[in-house]
Amino acid sequence: YLISNIIISEINSGTFNFKSFYLRRFRRIVPAMLSTLVVTSGFAYLLLTPKAILDYSKLVLSSLFFYANFYLQNLDFYNAEPSKLNPLIHIWSLSVEEQFYILFPLIIFLLLRGIKKYLFLILLSVTLLSIYSNSFTQDITKFYSSQYRIWEFLLGSLLVFISFKKFGKFFTFSGFALIIFSVVSYGDTMLNLNSIEPKLIALLGVSLVIASNDDSLNKIYNNQLVVYAGTLSYSLYLIHQPIFSFLRIYGKKS
Repeated sequence: YLISNIIISEINSGTFNFKSFYLRRFRRIVPAMLSTLVVTSGFAYLLLTPKAILDYSKLVLSSLFFYANFYLQNLDFYNAEPSKLNPLIHIWSLSVEEQFYILFPLIIFLLLRGIKKYLFLILLSVTLLSIYSNSFTQDITKFYSSQYRIWEFLLGSLLVFISFKKFGKFFTFSGFALIIFSVVSYGDTMLNLNSIEPKLIALLGVSLVIASNDDSLNKIYNNQLVVYAGTLSYSLYLIHQPIFSFLRIYGKKS
């Protein structure tokens, strides 16, 4: 939602610059990712087996060039280390995100210049098509491939065009209800079934909260603790899996 809002607003105002956009994304994402890879490489050398180090090295390379999702979807998990012992298995989602950031500005720029009045309809159609395509396969590619994930990004893009301020309180309540429902109802078993249902309900809840434009939420958004948590969220995402996996590996060795 935020990135789409920035891109569309700047293109409409004539201030969008591809170089500036990509540099901002680079500064936000790459330094922290590189730091994580450097630190985890040291622990990997100390704790992983030679076979696991080889797999880890390939995943580091795919992470650096943002194709980790493609690498993992073609990985032979039968012979690979268990997912819970893989310190970088979560990086696939960053690769999907970066693929979106690289291609989305160019696509939106071309659409706004060519068929601007149909932009919302095109984004909506692609979103629905991506959701619908999830029903055709249970293969592991469904978990890692961008075409099965693009709807999760485009939901945010659609919100740029939607405002339900008139129904703010109702949408806020409904959105938080769906978020809480998804948290308490879906555990690892359901998530590992590769079902779209948990993601759809959780993201629909988030979308309703954003689209509500409820002014009463400003106190929450501006709360220093919430702002601080948001600032740390990317770093926490990067380090949570390495910490858990290395602790499990160390525990097994001990």
